[in-house]
Amino acid sequence: MCAPARYRGVVVAVDPQRLDASALAVGAALGAALGRCELLSVAPLGARTELINAHLARAAHLCGTGDVQGVVVQSDDPSTAIIEHVGDDRLLVIGCGATHPMRLPNAGDVGRSILGTTSQPVLVVGPGVSTTFDPHAPLIVCAGEDRPPPLVVTAVERWLGSFDNTDTWVTRVVPTSTDVGRCGARTAEHWTEMLRHNDVPAQVRILHGGDPTEWLNDFVAQLPNGVYVASSSRYTDRRRHLHSTTRDLIRRSRHPVLVVPIRAQEAAQVARRMSES
Repeated sequence: MCAPARYRGVVVAVDPQRLDASALAVGAALGAALGRCELLSVAPLGARTELINAHLARAAHLCGTGDVQGVVVQSDDPSTAIIEHVGDDRLLVIGCGATHPMRLPNAGDVGRSILGTTSQPVLVVGPGVSTTFDPHAPLIVCAGEDRPPPLVVTAVERWLGSFDNTDTWVTRVVPTSTDVGRCGARTAEHWTEMLRHNDVPAQVRILHGGDPTEWLNDFVAQLPNGVYVASSSRYTDRRRHLHSTTRDLIRRSRHPVLVVPIRAQEAAQVARRMSES
């Protein structure tokens, strides 16, 4: 089985109205590991770009390391322009400065629109993420469905191959200890088996509590750093929901979240596999 291609570089989407120091720091660290980081901003068609270029220059100064370049594209559809510019061979990083659960990442609806449109994983940097980031940090794979969607396995493989990570954890949060055999250990076993089948060794941690984000954060606090991997159908379907575990993790976590969009079709396939097992 062929491993996914390594990322060729990192693109950080920069809000023309503000600078997100955490997203810039994370993007610069990842870009330095790959040898290339690009700061991307979108201007309306026909607009003058001098102020945005100056804004990107300040952003590059904040990055302070590696090969960082600023690029302005012009479009009246920012999310589509960003997705097309990044392509499928670079990692997109977006900032999410909102701490309120109903607010959206990045510039208004742009971040949410990106997550609702792209087929590629996106690294989302929430408001609590530190500006000190290690690109070789452990991956914390959040096990949701009974079996991992193939897109998640591919995303994990690609990240590990790009950033030379060696430490991967599969985590599953269950309400009480009585659920361990039924929906905790069994699910974690399915996920680790699939990852190991793709040459990704992983350790397992079953967590017990009613608030997944709190327990995940407590666990990752024991590690030197961390990057969450979370598949999401609810947070990436372009609709508003009162609750989304992925959104809550982004909003309250101290670590970036690699969001793997799982659309309705993929979610239906997962449900079908679960019913057949």
